[in-house]
Amino acid sequence: MIRCALACAWTLAAALTACGSERGADQPTAVLPATYAGPEPAAIVVAPKTDTLFALGATASFGAVVVSQDQTALAGIPVTWASGAPDVFTVDRSSGTVTAHAEGSGVLQAFAGPASGEAAVVVIQVPAALSLAAPEMALSVGDTLRLYPSVA
Repeated sequence: MIRCALACAWTLAAALTACGSERGADQPTAVLPATYAGPEPAAIVVAPKTDTLFALGATASFGAVVVSQDQTALAGIPVTWASGAPDVFTVDRSSGTVTAHAEGSGVLQAFAGPASGEAAVVVIQVPAALSLAAPEMALSVGDTLRLYPSVA
């Protein structure tokens, strides 16, 4: 099971390296610690790869594993997070916790030195309850009554 998970992470990391998006000038960069002397980060595997938030104000946590060119996990490298759709969701730059602000979708980005990774975030509001209100009145066969829906 662990071997399969690592193989999947390695494959995903290779795909991210090959297909990674270009980092714009306004994108954050996580600086490698001055004491870090290991291999250079090549990619970041973000998990989960996609998450859906079903209410405004809802939160979700994402994690990141920084990997080297040979797909070895690198410890002790800080990751900086960014929202590709700040109108839809924001992210805590150090923890990877996302908060929903509006319906829509966007890309969550993770950066560590020259490496990057991403995940998809979708925000969809789901009604908690639906109720119908009607005026109090006596009805006879064939009468109609207008109902007033309310979504909460």
